[in-house]
Amino acid sequence: MCKDVIFSKDDIFTQILNNGQTKLKTETMEWQNYIVSNPKILYGKPHIKGTRIGVDLVLEKLSLGENIEQLLNSYPHISTASILACLSFAAAHIRSEIL
Repeated sequence: MCKDVIFSKDDIFTQILNNGQTKLKTETMEWQNYIVSNPKILYGKPHIKGTRIGVDLVLEKLSLGENIEQLLNSYPHISTASILACLSFAAAHIRSEIL
């Protein structure tokens, strides 16, 4: 028996930079704080709040090999948290999708 489940939180790994040291930490990402949809912006596609940067753009750039630092350099008005929220958003929506 399959049930549709909608997740509002995802466990994700984030890199915490501390004096040049990279550590991995599990934290809960609430993508709803960063990802919004408005029919007047990007034809209603999900995007990073306060920007016109679509979740699909972020995912595409990551899939093409860009890393978070490169995205932050290209789009200095977004944060690491908003990029991770794009991944969390995609994971939540794929998880609840029935193929």
